[in-house]
Amino acid sequence: MLRKAFIALVLIVASVQGQGNMPKVRLMTLEPGHFHAALIQKEMYPDVAPQVHVYGPLGFDLTEHLNRIARFNLRADKPTHGISKSTPAPTASRAC
Repeated sequence: MLRKAFIALVLIVASVQGQGNMPKVRLMTLEPGHFHAALIQKEMYPDVAPQVHVYGPLGFDLTEHLNRIARFNLRADKPTHGISKSTPAPTASRAC
C-alpha cells in the first residue's frame, strides 16, 4: 500500500536545460491518485515549466487531478496558468 501511495503522489523529473529562457525544471505526474499530486501546481515557480505531463489510467483519479489543475487556473486569487498534458495508460510501467 505504501508503494502505491508513493507512486500516486507525484514524480518530479528535473531537467537542466541551460539554453536561453528555457525552464530548468519540468514536472511529470505519474498515476495521480491522491490530491497531494496536484499541490505542486497550486502556484507557478520561475524556473519550472508551466506544462506538466500526466500519465495514469483513464478514470476517476486522472479526471479529478486534471479538474484540480483547472480550478487552480480559474480561481480569482492568484490563478495559475499551468498546462497539463495527459496521456492515459493502463499502468504506469506502460506509460514510461
